[in-house]
Order: sequence, then C-alpha cells, then structure tokens
Amino acid sequence: MGMKFYTVAVALVLLLASAAEFSEAAMYDVTKYGGKADGSADLSQALLAAWKEACADPAGSSVLIPAGTYALGQTIIQGPCKAPINLIVQGTLKAPIDTSSFKPDGGVAFQYLDQFTLSGNGVFDGQGTTLWGRKCVQSKYCTDLPIG
Repeated sequence: MGMKFYTVAVALVLLLASAAEFSEAAMYDVTKYGGKADGSADLSQALLAAWKEACADPAGSSVLIPAGTYALGQTIIQGPCKAPINLIVQGTLKAPIDTSSFKPDGGVAFQYLDQFTLSGNGVFDGQGTTLWGRKCVQSKYCTDLPIG
C-alpha cells in the first residue's frame, strides 16, 4: 500500500511540474526590444530581435505585439525554431506607403516555420487604398505592391 501511494504521488508531482512548465511559455514583448507604438517608427528590428530570442527558446514561446499602431517595413520572419512559437498580434501593423525599397518578397513574409501559430485580434494594414491605381514607371499599374 505504501509503495503504491508513493508511486502515485511521484507521478502526480511530475505531471504537475510538466504542466506548469508548459503553461509558462516565455513571452517576448516587442516593446522590450525597442518597439514603439507611435505609428511611425519601424517595428522591424524590434520584432526580429524578439523573434530571434523566442525562436531559440527550446521550451516554446510567444512573441507579443501589444495594442497600438506600429509601422512595419519589409520583414522576413523565419525559422526553423527550436520549439512551437506563437506570434500574438494585438496592435495594428501598418505597411509603408513608399514601397520603392521593397524586394520582391513583399511586405511581411513567414518562411521555414513549423509549429507556428499566428493569433490575436490585431490587424495587418497594407494601406491598400493609398496605393490602388497608382501609376508606375515600368508598367501601366503597379504589380509589385507589398500586399497579397
């Protein structure tokens, strides 16, 4: 009887410890990496810095973009990551109106990711209405807009 109770108690402690570790996935907030919700400072570097640390975390993690309006230039978010990763977008991410410096990959690209979740109630604002119908030098209408 004593040995069964001891075995059950040890199993319960291990189960609770693993559940606590899983539920406390690290949170990487872009504002702690220099991101500013002022609508004009480019969030790209802060997002990539937070992403790099979160992606290297072997226990699973989340990158948080809190509520507010952020400017976001061309950004490639890529893996592979060491564990499941979640990008939580609570704010509005605005694409720049001037896209002349963009490469063909577009505005925001996600590459080489497995076990990736995009969540939150935020918005990716491509500012399409400011670009629709704009004339381009090389063609009748722009074909390389950073929105998809």
